[in-house]
Amino acid sequence: MLPIVGTFVSPSVAIGAGIGAVNIKSVTGATTNANTSLFVFQPLVRKYWNVAGSMYFFGQLAAPIISGKEKQSELKVTQIGLAASGGLDMILGKHFSVEFSYNLANLSFTTLTPKTGNKTTITDFSLAHVANVESAYNTALGGSNPTLTTPLSFGFKFLF
Repeated sequence: MLPIVGTFVSPSVAIGAGIGAVNIKSVTGATTNANTSLFVFQPLVRKYWNVAGSMYFFGQLAAPIISGKEKQSELKVTQIGLAASGGLDMILGKHFSVEFSYNLANLSFTTLTPKTGNKTTITDFSLAHVANVESAYNTALGGSNPTLTTPLSFGFKFLF
């Protein structure tokens, strides 16, 4: 879950940021293979177009910044990226709406820095989230096959 706070800078353009945490844990039997805690900061801008009545289509460009550490191996994880999404926003009342969005394109640069040894930098580009996670990244996080962004989002929005 990544809560987003924002404000409209014009009647159809909003800026905001998401702030949250991602935890990835990989367990086999009684053994913990990986336990990663990551902090996420994601500035974003959205453009809205009215479709009909209280339904809006929006396009979003976000720049997620993710940083954290795998606790067992003390591996540091840093990721910066750009993500383009599209979605629908349905206003249900004066102060409430529901939105659905889909990650259309994602470009990310991930750096894995082990406690000892050489750091690894992974560049990933995916369209409509069809690309898999880089194998070096998956191995470093204990085979948990993580993806740091999800393609489909659903949320509630409170309008003030």
